[in-house]
Amino acid sequence: KAAETNSGLRRISRLFEMSNVQELEMIGSLPDGPQLDDKAGAWIAAGLIGAPALRVLNLGQNCLGRRFAEALRATLQGGGLPKLQELHLFACELDDESGVQLAAGLAAAAALRILKLDGNPGLGGGFAVAMAASLQGGCLPKLAELQMMGCETDGEATKHLRKAWLGSSRII
Repeated sequence: KAAETNSGLRRISRLFEMSNVQELEMIGSLPDGPQLDDKAGAWIAAGLIGAPALRVLNLGQNCLGRRFAEALRATLQGGGLPKLQELHLFACELDDESGVQLAAGLAAAAALRILKLDGNPGLGGGFAVAMAASLQGGCLPKLAELQMMGCETDGEATKHLRKAWLGSSRII
């Protein structure tokens, strides 16, 4: 079974590599659109290691979680998605645990300008603190927009994140 998984991931990665795709939108609420679960999201995130030209990734309104976040973290930390400028993960049922994984991966996303996480009430203080640490560490130098409306970060964590923001961007 592991060999099948590795073979499938190599195929997905090669597909992205060969197509030189710059934008990938798989919004879960579109008519006849995909509805990705955490496992499918993890497969896609892992396959994105072969997408060096990808600038926009929109997986909004899918049921993603920890496995997806771990796979995306590994892809980003492994040097994948070097041109990623926009990441849209609104209403994806992300929780604080997946948010911490996501923040760890995003620390390697130097080109990221826009991060949309609206509508993920499970994202809380752990995510906010992890993002603040990334920002304070000099990561995400181009991040200009962070949307988190509907996320349940507590007051102290939000203050910490705002302080780390350095006034160069906005939280909507």
